[in-house]
Amino acid sequence: MAKQKARISFSRMTDTQLDQKTDFILTRMTGNPFFATPIPTLTEVTTARTEFNAAITIAAGGNHQGVAIKNQSRKKLTDLLAQLGTYVNNVANGDAANILGSGFDISKIPTPAGQLPKPTSLKVVPNTAGTVKASTKKIVNASSYMFEYTLAPVLASSVWTQVVSNKATVIILGLQRGAEYSFRVSPLGSNPTRNFSDPVSSYVN
Repeated sequence: MAKQKARISFSRMTDTQLDQKTDFILTRMTGNPFFATPIPTLTEVTTARTEFNAAITIAAGGNHQGVAIKNQSRKKLTDLLAQLGTYVNNVANGDAANILGSGFDISKIPTPAGQLPKPTSLKVVPNTAGTVKASTKKIVNASSYMFEYTLAPVLASSVWTQVVSNKATVIILGLQRGAEYSFRVSPLGSNPTRNFSDPVSSYVN
C-alpha cells in the first residue's frame, strides 16, 4: 500500500503563497520534537525566505535583472523546501498526522481506476485496399486501446489478431481484400482485465 507523503512541489504557488507556506512550515517545525534535526536547517530556510522577500520587492519595479534575481531566489527557496520535505517524509514514514504537523501538505495517493468500461461505440469502415479504419470513443483512464480482428463469422475456434494503439482510432493493415472480418476493442489501463466491445463486422476493399 502506498504511503502518505509530504507534497514537495511548489511550482503552482504564487510568490505570495510560497512565502506564506514557508512561514507556516517554519512555524510548525520550530521546536517540533518529532523533527528534531531537520535537513536543511530551519536557519537555512529562513535565510532563503528573507532573500526571496527582498528579491520580490526589487522585482516589483519591473526591472528585468530584478525579476531574474527573484526567480533565482525562488528556486533556491523551493529547492530547500523540497529537501526539507524529503527529510519529513523519511522521518514520518507515511504517518499523515506527523506530516501535517510539519506544515507540509499531503500528496494524494492515486486511486486505482479499476476495470475500465466496455466500449459501446466501435465503428469500422473500409479504407484503402486491404485496410480498414477502426475507432471508438475515448475512455477515461485508458492509456491505450487493444483492437482485435478475425475472419467472420466468429467461431469458438477463431484466432484474434491484436493491434494496440495509443489512440482511440487505428488503421488496420494487411487484410484480405473482399473478405469479411469481425472487430472488437478493449481499453487498456492499470487493471489487467480486458473488457472487449461487442464484435462489429466489415468487408475489406
